[in-house]
Order: sequence, then structure tokens, then C-alpha cells
Amino acid sequence: MKALKIVIIMMLILGFAASVAFAAGNAANGKALFEGKSLSSSGMSCTMCHRGSLKPELHKFKTYEEAVNYMITTNLHGKALNPKGKRMADLVAYLKSLNAPKRRVITGC
Repeated sequence: MKALKIVIIMMLILGFAASVAFAAGNAANGKALFEGKSLSSSGMSCTMCHRGSLKPELHKFKTYEEAVNYMITTNLHGKALNPKGKRMADLVAYLKSLNAPKRRVITGC
């Protein structure tokens, strides 16, 4: 009985870890969405206006998800994404990677 409890607890922990990893999104997939035209009904991509930094636009919104859906529906004339969906998670991961501080490698002393 004790072994069964341990197995169940381990399965719950692994399930939680997998859901957290999924929620984090994949920046490479987000970059492909950002550069592609699948989010638009007008044949545009995000990169046609945004090249490398989004900081000026992001301060206007409470969340990345809100900013993404505003840009998709307003500028790209596309359909809003599910705020909890995989494509949104991927886009948010990519956007956060754009605004992340760059690592500097220091060599020699």
C-alpha cells in the first residue's frame, strides 16, 4: 500500500512538472509564428513592423497575452489566440527572449 502511494505521488509530481514545462512555451516555435504569416488574414507577419524589440509597445498592456491578441486582431486582422493555448505560450516565450538581458562572456583576467 505504501509503494502505491509513492507511485501515485510521483505520477502527480511528474504530471505537474510536464504541465509547467508545457506552459513555459517554446521560443523557437514562437519565433516561427512571429516571422510567419499564419496569424494574419492580411498576408502580414509580426516582423513587418517589429524587428528585434517590443518594449515600447508592451508597456501599454497588462500581460504579454493581451498585447499579442491586440496586435493580431488589430494590425494583422487575424483571429485572437487562446490565452492559455500552446501557440500563445510559444509566442510569449519568444517575446520574453527578445527582452531578456544578453549574457556576456568574459574571458581571461
